[in-house]
Amino acid sequence: MVNKYIDLHTHTFYSDGIYQSPEQLVGTAAHKGIDILAKTDHDTLAGILEARAEAEKLGMLLINGVEITTPKYHLLGLGFQQSNQFRYFIKKSQVMQEKIVEQRVQALRRVGLPITLEKVKANFPESRLGKYNLLWTVLKDSECREYFINAGLSLNPQEVFRYFFREGGIAVIDKLEPEVSVEEAIREVHAAKGIIGIAHPEKDIQDIAELERLVEQGIDFIEVQPNIRHLNPAQTKMVADFVKNKGMLVTYGSDYHGPTFGREILNNQGENILSERLAEALGIK
Repeated sequence: MVNKYIDLHTHTFYSDGIYQSPEQLVGTAAHKGIDILAKTDHDTLAGILEARAEAEKLGMLLINGVEITTPKYHLLGLGFQQSNQFRYFIKKSQVMQEKIVEQRVQALRRVGLPITLEKVKANFPESRLGKYNLLWTVLKDSECREYFINAGLSLNPQEVFRYFFREGGIAVIDKLEPEVSVEEAIREVHAAKGIIGIAHPEKDIQDIAELERLVEQGIDFIEVQPNIRHLNPAQTKMVADFVKNKGMLVTYGSDYHGPTFGREILNNQGENILSERLAEALGIK
């Protein structure tokens, strides 16, 4: 088999890939030498058709993808069929996430920040809304910027994110709205003839017991993100050892959100080569 280079975790403006259209995403991936791409926006299937049309023009393969939000993990669904049942499930998850954003907005308003859900929607009219959409709306909005300046607070995006969304942050909330469960996500992706796995495990997995439990629940693969492994070497080794010992299926992804996020799309110079096992699991010939 001739090497085929993959990036199976990327985002566009249909979720929080800020200002990156599906066509731009595919063009960037083609420039990097990617042969097989998945657009995996959070909790939405919007933009897949545009991305596929552009991929066909450029001689790339675009496979169906989505990143599903559960209470603790982000799960990647790949290679699924877009049945009515699956579309309904993803839409339900999207609606749940928007209600959580509304809770975050109310938390910020309680400390005086002049943010509204309407402002977020105006900035991201086609997007599944999440905390990054809220963050960027705060940074762009003139009234919110004035609030920060008057309060002597930094407008550096990373510092604002830590201030709001990291542990103990103002917008870290006890979610009143439910999120889809791991079990439901696995069941629905499998019902749609796709495969499902854990995204960026180095960020979200604390111990082997969690990985064991996810495998028992039915996940099919574990993602490797080459551009973040250096951030947590101990967790990376734990996950790598688990993958080796269990013989787990592996995918490769960048978690690309656009040029401002510091995570580049993978290229054709690394380990992100389509394996025969993954090709078989995705029905790629």
